[in-house]
Amino acid sequence: PTFGITLRYLPEEVAAGQDRSNTAARHYYDALGERGARPAPAVTMPDSSSAPGREAIKNVWLPQPGERVAPDWTPLREPHSTAPATLGDVWAFLWSVFETAQNYRDNMQAELPSYAERIVQVRLEPNEGGFNLKMPTKIITDVVGKGDKAGTLLRHEFNFEQHQWVRFRMLTEQLDDAFNGLLENEKTHAINLLALHQLQACATPPYPWPLPQPSSDASAQRVLLFSNFMKAWVDRKLSDLGPGDALARLRITPRI
Repeated sequence: PTFGITLRYLPEEVAAGQDRSNTAARHYYDALGERGARPAPAVTMPDSSSAPGREAIKNVWLPQPGERVAPDWTPLREPHSTAPATLGDVWAFLWSVFETAQNYRDNMQAELPSYAERIVQVRLEPNEGGFNLKMPTKIITDVVGKGDKAGTLLRHEFNFEQHQWVRFRMLTEQLDDAFNGLLENEKTHAINLLALHQLQACATPPYPWPLPQPSSDASAQRVLLFSNFMKAWVDRKLSDLGPGDALARLRITPRI
């Protein structure tokens, strides 16, 4: 499989060590994991050596199969701030619009099962990468170190057998949806594959990529076999997925 690294910036409030009393930081922590749920892999237990209530952030980690990947969250300003907006606030808003248009589909794809567990999540400090063209040697070394750690995680923590299982589960769920849709269309006569074989054989002008009669007859026999296979498949559904079921995330492409 193809592997990858996702680079995202920590919000300044989080990088500065703000705890949940700061509204912007609280929104970021909440995005990592729902309230009351087990902390997402990006968040460790509070560091006893730091200020009370401050969450310590892992800057580099590899999600495991089934673990939720935190969405990219960059608060523009304190939601309840009464201070007038500045030119910097306007620039931050416009830049977020650009980044969303540029990366939203890749970011959503990277959160899906079978993708997430082979993409290392790397969080950069505000003074790392990007437009920071005059980074001192120490910061450059820190960024290189994060890249080294990302490679180490992929080499030692990626579980290929679990990845194969997740992809198999994705395949079976997608086939189940496709078979149910096709059988429903056949039941309502929205589509008739056998009739299409007869039509394409004598249509004028001819259908695109037509099949000659012997091949058309063989294909029709395959359709009959395939239809029986689909009926047997949907009669033995492996699981019933509700809207809140984690298995409902077993998708090939993000739900837009």
